[in-house]
Amino acid sequence: MARKSEERIRKRENTKLTFTPLFIEAIIRCIKKYPLINSSLDGDKIIVKKDINIGMATALPSGNLIVPVIRNADQLNLTGLARQVNSLADNARQGRLRPEDSRGRHLHPDQRRHLRQPHGNPDHQPASGGHPRRRRH
Repeated sequence: MARKSEERIRKRENTKLTFTPLFIEAIIRCIKKYPLINSSLDGDKIIVKKDINIGMATALPSGNLIVPVIRNADQLNLTGLARQVNSLADNARQGRLRPEDSRGRHLHPDQRRHLRQPHGNPDHQPASGGHPRRRRH
């Protein structure tokens, strides 16, 4: 049944539906219900962001990761999210991302790495936590 639904969406909307936009939609719902998820600290002040900008890690052909940003993700429906996910992933893999495509994220589905990095701006840190993938011989 899921394959039939995915095929209908592909034909009707001319875009591929993967799990990523579904996860992003779930994250958006959580942020709307619990806005502090979408916040940051500035000294002793909590700043709750109004815009919901979500980064999505994308594997590059080199094996590294990059995190392009879906800006104002809460303004998109599932089809819009799927289009953005596919477009950003394709552009990343083909080396066509612009610098601004990876700036301004507030949250991405794997925030665990920020717990290991207590300082610095996540907009300027690599998605892999700063450690390139190494091949073992």
